[in-house]
Amino acid sequence: MEIIKNNFKGNNFKNRFTSGNKKIDDFIQRENDRRMVKFEWISYNQFIDIEETDVQGFVTAIWKDSSLEFYEDFGMYIRDLNKKVVLKIFNNSNNSQNISYEFLNKVKSYLTTEDEFITNSLYYDGNDNYNYCYGMSQNPDTKDYILVFHEKYLETCCKNCGENYSDNIIFEWIPYNQFTSIQEIGNIGAIAIWKNGPLYYKPYLNKYERKLINENVSLKYLSNILDILDEFLDKVKSKDIASYGMSQNPYTKDYILVSHKEYFEIYCLKCDEEYINIKYKWCKPCQIDFLKNNFINWTSGNKQIDNFIQEKQLQIYNPSEMVFEWIPYNQLTGIQEIENIGTIAIWKNGPLYYNSNLNKYERKLENENVSLSDILDILEVLDKVKSKDIVSYGMSQNPDTKDYILVSYKGYFEKYCLKCDEKYTNMKYKWCRPCQIDYLKSNFIDWTKIKQIEAFIDFLQKEQFKWIPYEQFSDIKEIGNIGATAIWKNKPLIYDFLIGQQRSVALRYLYNLQYISDEFLSMIKSKDITSYGVSQNPDTKDYILVFHEKYLEKFCKDCGENYPDEINKWCKSCQIDFLECNFASWTSGDKQIDCFIQEKRSQIDSPLDIVFEWISYNQFSDIRERENGFAAAVWKDGPLKFDRCSKKYVRNLNRNVALKYLYDFQYITDEFLNKVNSYLTSYGISQNSDTKDYILVFHEKMFENSYEYLNKYLEKCLEEHFEKYCVKCGKEYTSEVYKWCKLCMINCKNIRIVNVIKINSKIKWIPYNQLSDIKEIGKGGFATVYSAIWNNRKVALKCLHNSQNFIYEFLNEVEVYLAYTNQKFSNILKIYGMSQNSDTEEFIIVLEYAEGGNFNDYLYRNYKSFNWSNKLQILMNIIKGLKEIHQKQMIHRDFHTKNILFKHIEYINICISDMGLCGEVGNIDETKIYGVVAPEVLRGKLYTQAADIYSFGMIMYFVATGSQPFANRAHDKLLALDICNGIRPEINEPRAPKCYIDLMKKCWDSNPNNRPNAVKIERFIWLFHYSLTLSASEFKFFMKIEKEQHYEIEKQFKEAEEYSKENPLFIEDIQSTTHPQAIYTSRLLNHFTKDLPSECLDCEI
Repeated sequence: MEIIKNNFKGNNFKNRFTSGNKKIDDFIQRENDRRMVKFEWISYNQFIDIEETDVQGFVTAIWKDSSLEFYEDFGMYIRDLNKKVVLKIFNNSNNSQNISYEFLNKVKSYLTTEDEFITNSLYYDGNDNYNYCYGMSQNPDTKDYILVFHEKYLETCCKNCGENYSDNIIFEWIPYNQFTSIQEIGNIGAIAIWKNGPLYYKPYLNKYERKLINENVSLKYLSNILDILDEFLDKVKSKDIASYGMSQNPYTKDYILVSHKEYFEIYCLKCDEEYINIKYKWCKPCQIDFLKNNFINWTSGNKQIDNFIQEKQLQIYNPSEMVFEWIPYNQLTGIQEIENIGTIAIWKNGPLYYNSNLNKYERKLENENVSLSDILDILEVLDKVKSKDIVSYGMSQNPDTKDYILVSYKGYFEKYCLKCDEKYTNMKYKWCRPCQIDYLKSNFIDWTKIKQIEAFIDFLQKEQFKWIPYEQFSDIKEIGNIGATAIWKNKPLIYDFLIGQQRSVALRYLYNLQYISDEFLSMIKSKDITSYGVSQNPDTKDYILVFHEKYLEKFCKDCGENYPDEINKWCKSCQIDFLECNFASWTSGDKQIDCFIQEKRSQIDSPLDIVFEWISYNQFSDIRERENGFAAAVWKDGPLKFDRCSKKYVRNLNRNVALKYLYDFQYITDEFLNKVNSYLTSYGISQNSDTKDYILVFHEKMFENSYEYLNKYLEKCLEEHFEKYCVKCGKEYTSEVYKWCKLCMINCKNIRIVNVIKINSKIKWIPYNQLSDIKEIGKGGFATVYSAIWNNRKVALKCLHNSQNFIYEFLNEVEVYLAYTNQKFSNILKIYGMSQNSDTEEFIIVLEYAEGGNFNDYLYRNYKSFNWSNKLQILMNIIKGLKEIHQKQMIHRDFHTKNILFKHIEYINICISDMGLCGEVGNIDETKIYGVVAPEVLRGKLYTQAADIYSFGMIMYFVATGSQPFANRAHDKLLALDICNGIRPEINEPRAPKCYIDLMKKCWDSNPNNRPNAVKIERFIWLFHYSLTLSASEFKFFMKIEKEQHYEIEKQFKEAEEYSKENPLFIEDIQSTTHPQAIYTSRLLNHFTKDLPSECLDCEI
């Protein structure tokens, strides 16, 4: 993702690339002024993976940089890299190489502005609009021009001709008697209701029809017949005016333009031109007239300045742009110089602001704080204002000194250097390149080395360093040979948290680097750290890096190297030197062993490592022989142990140890040394002075498990070590209760997450960086699901949308999954753990991966072999899972086919997922209604287990027919009313057995008390399955009754099977009859049910 920090609004947006053709460049700039998604010239080499499509004249491609879109939440433009796009190619037959206004008008006809996007969302079905055009390009080989569209643009295009039909408004003559409830708006028009409503194109029906009866519309009066001119009609054709049609008042004979209801929100009431900015109802021609009329009310007394200000005001292009004015000096009061800031004042009237409610400019901030800066060169300042290098309120003149003054917003001096008045090279860090070069030139540097100076300045700017004069440091205290601590008189500018705190800093000396050289630059670049800046001691000429006061705690004060262990302040090189210097008075008497011990010592990497030693045999007392070549003893001096307080190795006196005699190794061989090296946990080696047998010395617990103890003891040490570290980030924690470090608990922002992990041993926290190969595989109303690899297995990641703000719902789903995870033969999806996306901070449930997808996926793969034996087996698995939920006194509440998953592709093994809405009986939030719901829930009653049974009945319908319930209807209030009135999906008996249909209808009975429970349904499904698939003897063995009693069931299922073979299901037929507003994704349905008539809510079941 690329973030563009410049605020590209209005005509401030500049293309990174140019077409090389002025007409096209001007056209692109004009189009930008009305769009939030920027329209730009795109270099053809930006496109990769170009592929042909079925639609003539169109191809798809990957745009590497991607579109530039403004994100209001971040207040900046952002590019989402590598976006798929559709390219519309204007081939040679269109003569697009010869740029004409006719060609540009044709291009314009394909563009959707931000305003038209709002309009289209009013005209057409759905909220998605894929007609956005991101820009133009040109094939350098064919010279054909190209338009670049949203990747789904072709979904709304005719497959034969490639023309877009979703934005095709049918312009028609509308009889005046079609309008009712006419409400006048001044003398310019009215709003009214159009009884029949406009024509809409239905792509799935391939025809136009009138959908919105009694449509609200706007009527624009064309009071003069002369208004009907070619110019007006051309505007209608070019879509500058998006209208339904025309009409005529039979009484006044005035013609009327009929447009969408928001017409008067888009077009100016005064001049009828389209607002440049609809949100603020800002009309450029009218506002420029206002400013022109105001010219007579002011003058600077200087014709050149007056002309400049007037020209500047007439260039205004959006309501947020400052109006540059002449400001009388007597308007400025409270003028005062402030050290290190500049001159400030109060502007009594304050600047002009556009009031969108009144559609005019006014002064709303009286006594506005402003910054004043003297104008030394009037022409230079005018050029800067003109080029927008300076954004200011206006100009004034001191009547006494005659000096001109630039009046800017109060934050002016935050952006412009106090010394030279140039814009800071880096505003965040108050970095002025010219001033810093002058400072270095005059104070420290041999100016003959200009190239090195330039490289140094470039590095400081790029790496956001600050040059800090040495005289700003006081109370300097040396720390070893590596640096010092000091007080920085001027607080660091780049760390706001230091404001009000002690300004202590750490100084790291760079010895022998008195000159700016490649070596010096490499030195400071190599530090993978964040520094406040760089300085230089004027006496020693040594350069100094300036850091946070705790920086030097990371480095050994003796040698200056990084501590491998910062907590214990353990420096490997210094400690090895310490061991050599202080414990050098030993020798084994064998040069080969001495070298071996020294090598072992050099391999220590932490203060916890055992220091391997030669131990004189006379150090052992109270030796007690054991079996298998072992002995117990007391080591008088004891082993070396690193002391955190003194930062030195000390002896643990009179330590009990275990001795392992290495018989038959009196002579030093490679085999002997390999034997010693294999015992990684030994304290060292000794030799019996009498027998000459070598001895390995171990911890006294060696005796507990003889040889096996070595590995087990090592594992225990590691376990004890890692038990002290946070399960989330791996750093040492301070809370023995939660096993998380303080920072992770703060970042988690919810102690409930930590509590769940603390009290539940079955749940595991999985660091996000352990998840790899993450791919989106599904998206629902409340969550997005991804596949990933964790611990060499494929898992599913469920990311609840905005889970940080719905932590109770998130943890509810986790706890429900946990309730079923350890059951051996459960039909509920298993949970492995929790995680958190390190970028979005959304919490994640890590679940078992269902390779076979959901029930819909299974049916589309297997509909040809979907016989009644398979159907009943699937239903048995589903009802078993629902029974598990109900037996724990729980309710699923979101029970439908997309939440029924198949663990494998090849065979049937079903589990129920999406437990996020699952809750205890009697503890259900009655305001939330989801999925395929029962009528009593639509009436506002509590969701019960009987409502889950209703949903199971709908699944039975899907199994029998292959079609979703009510697939041919829109899922809206009308359907909700029909369900409450007893309407159910239709099914004919030949396709499903009568006994099956009877059970299904019991499940969706209007009275929840008449519905069977999960246990009874399971018995019926078993009965159906065994009647169809088992012989009489097998049936009797399993069911404990004679099959003859149920031959009718077998007969009905076999007849249904024969009917299905003769009348097979075709997925294409099912999909073609599905209504576009039949939605089977989990979602809130309260907006359908809250407005149901009270007689429906109160009617008896």
